[in-house]
Amino acid sequence: MIRLRIVQDMGARSQELRKLLNQIFYGQDMRVCMHGQTWTPQMDVYETPEAFVLLAEIPGMAVKDLDIVVDRYHLKVSGCRKQPALSVSMVIHQAEIAYGSFERAFKLPGAIQPEKADATMDNGFLRVLLPKESPNAARIAVK
Repeated sequence: MIRLRIVQDMGARSQELRKLLNQIFYGQDMRVCMHGQTWTPQMDVYETPEAFVLLAEIPGMAVKDLDIVVDRYHLKVSGCRKQPALSVSMVIHQAEIAYGSFERAFKLPGAIQPEKADATMDNGFLRVLLPKESPNAARIAVK
């Protein structure tokens, strides 16, 4: 199961989130999530009549290594793709796959219902569904 965290106001929580990320990423063994090494996964954000959808290309990542944070207008996806253990006798001839931590944040074009957000992972693609907030119709009492 992918863990989704809901916050009331991401701007007010940014310092708290930064501390948490530092604790998560920099507190780990450098071989696991290499300190200072980053990469940028490709992501699409699109809109349907009912929701905003994020599709992220993150092959080789475990669900437990992802963190998704949402509030009414923001989405942040972060994580760490761990480098596989290398044998001492191994000779690397070419290395193109990026490892380490990443963080992507998006301001959404409209309000969402964070408590109804859902995330799934399939074949190396993370899909985050963010249902739109339905407009509240206000009734005015006639006096």
